Amino acid sequence: NNNNNNKNNAYQSPSSSTTPSGLLPPLPTSSSAHPPPPYLKQVSLSPSNRSLISMIDTQALSRLFLDSRALGADAVVHFVRALTQVAREEIAFSQKLDASTRDPFSSGSLIPNNNPPPTPQVFFLAKVLDVALYNMDRVRLVWSRIWEIVAELLTEVGQHPYLPLALFAMNGLRQIAAKFLEREELANYTFQNDFLSPFVRLMHAHPAVEVRDLLIRSLSQMVLSRVGHVRSGWRVVFSMFRIAAKDPDPSIAPLAFATICRVVKGHFPLITEVDVEAFRDCVDCLVSFTNDSKTEAVSVEAIELLRLCADHIAAGAVGGGDTWEEEEGEEGEEEEQEEEQ
Repeated sequence: NNNNNNKNNAYQSPSSSTTPSGLLPPLPTSSSAHPPPPYLKQVSLSPSNRSLISMIDTQALSRLFLDSRALGADAVVHFVRALTQVAREEIAFSQKLDASTRDPFSSGSLIPNNNPPPTPQVFFLAKVLDVALYNMDRVRLVWSRIWEIVAELLTEVGQHPYLPLALFAMNGLRQIAAKFLEREELANYTFQNDFLSPFVRLMHAHPAVEVRDLLIRSLSQMVLSRVGHVRSGWRVVFSMFRIAAKDPDPSIAPLAFATICRVVKGHFPLITEVDVEAFRDCVDCLVSFTNDSKTEAVSVEAIELLRLCADHIAAGAVGGGDTWEEEEGEEGEEEEQEEEQ
């Protein structure tokens, strides 16, 4: 029994004690509505696997990922790339074994299919997220190389047809992004725009309204809680909300618009102080909401926000009043010179 308990602990990884700050909730386990995957039962019946698992030092295994902080820049990138590949193979392999142990006639029309859906294993997916958190304090250029690899995996898993797995990946993306936004972005850099781009790709690609709802809620919570730290990330935020305005599900557009209202009414200077292009994205986003045929109240309110933006332009609050006045003055001088000539 003790060996069986050790075996189960070794394979139920997403919320193990080595995960920092309880990073992720576990997928359904034996205590949930679905029984454990059949291949776990196969492992429990194998003496060689039980012996192997009992020999694993879990603390040493945890240090393997924690000590990735001591790797050099190129080494940690190679480590993360290899780890993401193993995570992909683990998910695919667990589903393949699960499918191979099913009744081949269970999907036929004569025999009812009472088997639960395959439950992909996410031990290494959780470790990828852990390693990303452990190495977040690295130099920005090194971290961007790490994130490029991790984001590709999360975008891929976030589109998985098994909804709990997709939500698992989205939850990891949300928590890493929230941690990243705690750091102020340096001037003339666009790390936030690059970092938050998986949200846009998933919003475009995922057919499940639950995932799109989670994406909007997650991004809204991050932006409103760290609004003073958002710089180049504004363009991603408005791109997300512009997609939400056209979402076929009637619950998505009002959810995104509620955040847009709070941002425009309460934090308008933060949108324009970094990049005038962000203001243009904001206007395009509001125009998308004016075309919302599903909710008339949203359309009317979006028009009011556009009027508010026009008032800010008239007051010289877009792009810095002094800058705009200087540009207008220079244009006036050029026109006068042309007239004299």
